[in-house]
Amino acid sequence: MPKYKTALFLTVTFLFMFGCRERSAELKDINRYMKSGVSFDYPGNWKVTEDVEDEDYRYIFVESPGDAISKIEIYPKGASFSLLEFVKLDIENLKSNMPKFFNLNDKGGISEITRSVEGEIFTGYKYKYNFSVLGVDVPISLNSICLNLTQKVLILLIKWPSRI
Repeated sequence: MPKYKTALFLTVTFLFMFGCRERSAELKDINRYMKSGVSFDYPGNWKVTEDVEDEDYRYIFVESPGDAISKIEIYPKGASFSLLEFVKLDIENLKSNMPKFFNLNDKGGISEITRSVEGEIFTGYKYKYNFSVLGVDVPISLNSICLNLTQKVLILLIKWPSRI
């Protein structure tokens, strides 16, 4: 299997591993997404809700029927940031765009994670926080994994309500 297709297969595997603390993914009914050189399989009850592309950047949102959101970001190989820098920027963006009546409370900060998929080891980061509005807390986990491909860098972000 070519490296690019392998990476996208692993991406979908991560979608299943990290984004599933809710209704089960329909693995008997698999959909195939194919557009502009990117293809991957995803559960039948999930939906690709957005695919935005410009000359140096692309992102694809894949959403579960519940509250999990997965985002695939694709950059040129020469992107000049580390995954940790990317995660920190993503958190700052989240905090700065939060409406004033919502609260975001760190619950453990950023921690390193390691996952094994088909014998390959991947490292990334997990960020746990509470999203609060009107006294109701929703614990959230955000996992980020980076896959370095031949010509591209693929960053996978998975966000879901979790138990902290």
